[in-house]
Parts: sequence; structure tokens; C-alpha cells
Amino acid sequence: SNSSFWPYLVPSMIRLQRSIKSFSLHGIKISTTHAMDVLQSSFPPSSGRFRSDIAGPIIRPMLDFLRRTSSYFMIDAYTYFAWSKNPNSISIDYALFQANSSLYYHDPATGLTYTNLLDQMLDAMAAAIAAEGYPEVRLGVAETGWPNAGDLDQIGANVHN
Repeated sequence: SNSSFWPYLVPSMIRLQRSIKSFSLHGIKISTTHAMDVLQSSFPPSSGRFRSDIAGPIIRPMLDFLRRTSSYFMIDAYTYFAWSKNPNSISIDYALFQANSSLYYHDPATGLTYTNLLDQMLDAMAAAIAAEGYPEVRLGVAETGWPNAGDLDQIGANVHN
């Protein structure tokens, strides 16, 4: 993403919302999607925090807008990318929702137990949102999935998975 456009993001969302309102259109929510890399920390999930370079100038004003308009904080949550960066630390079965009772993660700070990587990722984002003071802003998953093909060095990217 081109960070030079980030300062214009929330003002643009506000202008879109005003325009929609001026035409008396109802039920239309304005949001934008975020990759998981907006997080500075995500493990354990309860330690989810936004990157310091965007938390204050971009994320907080956006969360304020989303709260005021009852809209969603949209994310692209691909378990493949998290797993492929740490295939020795994260079980592929955990990433593919195929974990058995011995494959789980317990977050000691919250007491929550996770049986799949997606739930863990979503809770890390929810923790980051709450840490900014906006726990009532809801998450929406804009994109997720698993690649069905990849380059030779992209292990796990195949039709079977």
C-alpha cells in the first residue's frame, strides 16, 4: 500500500458518507479494508496492537468514524500468509481448520483457547481495536482464503490445501 495516500483516507471516507447522506440514501456503510500488517503485534492475540506509525494519525480517526457511523473495520485475513512466514511454529492443520484436540493455543491473558489460526488473527485485530479505545467497533472479513497454486518456493500453496 502506498502510505502517501493514508492521510487522505479518513477525510475521503467522511466526504463519501456526507455525499450519501445528502442524497438521503440509508443503510450504506463506508469502510475500507486492511491487511493484517497494520498490526505491530498479534501474538498472543490479546497483545494485538496497531503499528505506531499509523495508530494515532490514521487508525484512531478511522475507528472514531466507524463508531459514529456504525460501520465495520474490514480486514483481509489470510491464514496462509501467517502460516507461510512461520511454518515451523504454526501447524498447517491449525491454519486449515483441521486441528484436532491436541492442536490449540491458549492465551493466558484472556483464558481463551483457539482451535484455528483465523480466530486467533481476528481476536488479535479485535484486541488492537479495543486497545485504541473502540471495543464496540465490529470486525468484518473482506477477504480470506488459501492460494490454490504458487511458485516453487511457496510451500503449501496448492489445490489440496
